[in-house]
Amino acid sequence: MYGEVLEDLKQKVGGTDLTFLSAKDKADAFCDCYGIEQPEDVDIFAPIGIRNKGCGKGKRLKGTMEKATNKCSSSKRLCRSCGEHANHDSCNCP
Repeated sequence: MYGEVLEDLKQKVGGTDLTFLSAKDKADAFCDCYGIEQPEDVDIFAPIGIRNKGCGKGKRLKGTMEKATNKCSSSKRLCRSCGEHANHDSCNCP
């Protein structure tokens, strides 16, 4: 169905290959096909210098496996409360 619509549009344009036409001829061919006229002046322009404020830090998200390996590779501390080498100290001893 999509192919039939494309073939119909090609026949309306004139069956010419649009890749070899100049920009002016291509615009005229599309205007003839759709039955519209191209405006002389354009009132809408693309904005310049867009900056999205607060769009994140740009860091990648770490998976649980990577977080676990980083935690295991960190150096152990001596907890003065329980006396063992662990990832906590006396301030946050369980």
